[in-house]
Amino acid sequence: MPTPENKPDLQHIAGYVGADPEIKTGANGEFVTFRVGVSTGYGDESETRWYGVAVNNETLQGLVMDGIRKGTPVVCEGITRIVNKGENTYYNFNAYRVGKADWFVIGQAGRSSRKTDDEDF
Repeated sequence: MPTPENKPDLQHIAGYVGADPEIKTGANGEFVTFRVGVSTGYGDESETRWYGVAVNNETLQGLVMDGIRKGTPVVCEGITRIVNKGENTYYNFNAYRVGKADWFVIGQAGRSSRKTDDEDF
């Protein structure tokens, strides 16, 4: 498995799984694939980029199939390959590590300026 020492081009993506993982068969045998939506920006400037994630390691395949479902927040480490087909751009991600990101926090920490009748947030 590549490590930062021998693969300096490793990247990380963090986002939400768009559909349950699937097992597929290719020229080199079985692999697991799923899509991860990675959002950037805020408001009118926000954009979601979808990555097709492939997992080739058998042990990691089992963990992904057992523990990852649509909507699961994940962090993946691997290599991105960008494919342009006509007007479409596809982001393929070969994952060497996949982790559930149960610590995802959306929003800003701290005191909110919004109040309700019962509580001061």
